[in-house]
Amino acid sequence: MRHWPEFRNILFDDKREESAEDAKKYYLKHIEHMEFPTIWEKYSCYNLALKYFTKRLAFIQELMCNVENIGDKWFKSNRTQSIEEIEDHTFEKTLLTIDTAGVKN
Repeated sequence: MRHWPEFRNILFDDKREESAEDAKKYYLKHIEHMEFPTIWEKYSCYNLALKYFTKRLAFIQELMCNVENIGDKWFKSNRTQSIEEIEDHTFEKTLLTIDTAGVKN
């Protein structure tokens, strides 16, 4: 049975006026097939699925502690420049940041 893909289809169906409510009704109708064990007692399967489908990046970062390749979405290139080239730039604001969670070794 493919209940979770159908749940997702209902949730993101822009032709429905109340897609979130319809998805919840679908979940409650098929709850015996859609329940799964979790290590997070405070979350129901329904709430976990909502977070996964609607805020996937946050779900992966916060609940699964997986930061692998998350920065790939934002950083398009990485250029190496000489000191002379860097000093030729005129900067209005600068910020040096290091995200230790995103560093691959």
